[in-house]
Amino acid sequence: MAKILICGMNKNQCTRKFYLRQQLKVVPSHYSLYNCLIDMGHTVEQRQVTIGEDLSMFDEIVVFIAGPRQLVATQVFEGLYAIAQRPNCILAVDDWQVPDLFKGIIKCEDWNELTAKFILDVNKKTIEDVEPFKEQFLAATKQIASMKNRMLISAFRTEHLNDPDNYGPHLLFDKIEYPREKLFVFNPNPYHRNRSWEDVGHEGDEDPTWKRSPLDITQTPRPEKERRFNFASLVQSKTQKWLKKQGYTGNPKNDEQGDIAGWPVDLYGSKADTQKRLTEDEMVKVLTRDWGCLMPGYEHAGSGWWRARPLQCAHAFSILIGEEKELRVYYGKEYKYYGLKATDLVNLSEDELAEIAFEQHKCLFEIHGLDKRQQQNELQAVLDAK
Repeated sequence: MAKILICGMNKNQCTRKFYLRQQLKVVPSHYSLYNCLIDMGHTVEQRQVTIGEDLSMFDEIVVFIAGPRQLVATQVFEGLYAIAQRPNCILAVDDWQVPDLFKGIIKCEDWNELTAKFILDVNKKTIEDVEPFKEQFLAATKQIASMKNRMLISAFRTEHLNDPDNYGPHLLFDKIEYPREKLFVFNPNPYHRNRSWEDVGHEGDEDPTWKRSPLDITQTPRPEKERRFNFASLVQSKTQKWLKKQGYTGNPKNDEQGDIAGWPVDLYGSKADTQKRLTEDEMVKVLTRDWGCLMPGYEHAGSGWWRARPLQCAHAFSILIGEEKELRVYYGKEYKYYGLKATDLVNLSEDELAEIAFEQHKCLFEIHGLDKRQQQNELQAVLDAK
């Protein structure tokens, strides 16, 4: 079995269960990555690298990369140091905006850009701190830009659609022409913190090192379904247009609640606007209460980019309304309700709503079940690739 280090360029990437310190308690995909590798028998550390340390004891290093000018990118130089020490490491991304990420890193092949005052200040470094390792840091940026490394992506598989031109993780990377044979996906769900009404806690059995307490299980019955929608996403111009197409009336920039043909629409998630912000365990309770969940599409539709919401809705037997190209990844060719809009739900009976919710549940689990062996095989593939 291997000794594996997981690190990166921000605190979340470098810290085991960092989400427990965050306001919304949203669990990142590397939580599942760690759990799976441990269950496979590997020895795993997830931590920040110290510049200058010896990393030769690790058989594999996974480095999550980030845009050097992101405010949260406070360990850029540590991440670059790890790459310089192990040029054949596995790179990974936890941000779907890959072209922007690479653009920022490629700019840092210029030493003046990498040591710009903003980057040094965010990283709490001085030029004197980083100058002794200049050649190693620049070598690391060149290594990333060379696009020769294995790239690990948290994503749902898309082979079941038999349409590799329009579906797959390459949609995230084609603009930068990253070699497709270097892309490896894993679906985090089998080892993820898949909260549900009955188990909303922030930790659970998916972590092989965790011990359950009887107090960790919620015994209260599920609530009666309410004819209402929830929308938990950043309100941008594109999402505003998408909401309007769904029949939304109201001002999503200023309101906590709007309306779709008589069904209330509760808006969550924007700190800058007036919307409510719920921790993820509380959001799961909302998903279970409401018949409808509104999830706008993004540029990554069709890539399979992993999101927790589809499985949360399936566990809740609630209906996910989203972009068809993204839903096809989740539900496959046999799903019967493509083209469904939010306004189509409002006149349906409880039985008809339940039928749609059950169909989504059935299709998702048939294609993307919680098979731990499958996730292990996905990670073994990237480990074996070298």
